[in-house]
Amino acid sequence: MANFRVQAFARELAAEAIRELIPDDTQLADAELLWPENKAQVMQELQRLADTLLAESLRLESI
Repeated sequence: MANFRVQAFARELAAEAIRELIPDDTQLADAELLWPENKAQVMQELQRLADTLLAESLRLESI
């Protein structure tokens, strides 16, 4: 039971970190993720990952 709560907490923190730390062009370039044609796609994927982590966190908290 405590393990689920720890996992939920970690996922929630990760989701918050993704949302709060919106990468700038330099960070995206350093991660080799910046191409003008896919910047919006990269940002959408980061948002999707944050949403997935948060949903998993809520699921684990309900166990």
